[in-house]
Amino acid sequence: MKYLGEEPRFWAAMALALLVKFLLSPTRHPKRAIGGAIAGALIAYFGTDPVVGWFEGITVEDRDIVVIVLVLTGEHITRWLIKLTPERLLRAFLSKKK
Repeated sequence: MKYLGEEPRFWAAMALALLVKFLLSPTRHPKRAIGGAIAGALIAYFGTDPVVGWFEGITVEDRDIVVIVLVLTGEHITRWLIKLTPERLLRAFLSKKK
């Protein structure tokens, strides 16, 4: 049985990662911790299948590990995307060409 298009195993991995994120979060402000958890959950929900598809070595059975990693790093990915400007993107692209 699927919930919101995902197996219970996916949601269990996400819940475990969110619990770890809350328990190990260095932030003292509850709003920031909740925002980071929401960002991590959204990145994991929408990013797991693309990540599994991009890397050949990751199998469908490894999805749980991808979910956990994306939940734990999703806040940082979101911050990076928000701060990404066309100038920064161009600079990063040009610096890799050299």
